[in-house]
Amino acid sequence: MLNYMAIQKFRFAGAMHLQCEIEPEAEISMVPAMCVLTFVENAIKYSTDFSNDLMIVVSAKVEGDNIKIEIQDNGEGIEENILKKINQNEKIVKNDREHIGIKNIVDRMHMHYGEAASVKVTNRDSGGVSVVINVPK
Repeated sequence: MLNYMAIQKFRFAGAMHLQCEIEPEAEISMVPAMCVLTFVENAIKYSTDFSNDLMIVVSAKVEGDNIKIEIQDNGEGIEENILKKINQNEKIVKNDREHIGIKNIVDRMHMHYGEAASVKVTNRDSGGVSVVINVPK
């Protein structure tokens, strides 16, 4: 993910910032490949027009028997109807295009962890999006 972000920071000439706050115990946990990167990519692709700097914060910590991963951005947020579909794990069709990245991630996590895994996407009160992923450690 850090290599991807370095490329994107170069591409957008400093208009994007990434902050990672990963607890050492959470860092060694097994999380399905690409799940965090997909949400970071979505933040870059859909959350802003880069008229303001984009800030993405990725955190991971141990909470009891789970790993809590949170990806936050300061973009424009998600339309409520799209947000509802994301949280119900439904396909999203917008502008005649099917968007399946988030659904694929949720399905993959459920294959690995069953109902013990969860993904919750919300609009932040301060603007932007928060994605919370919980998986067993």
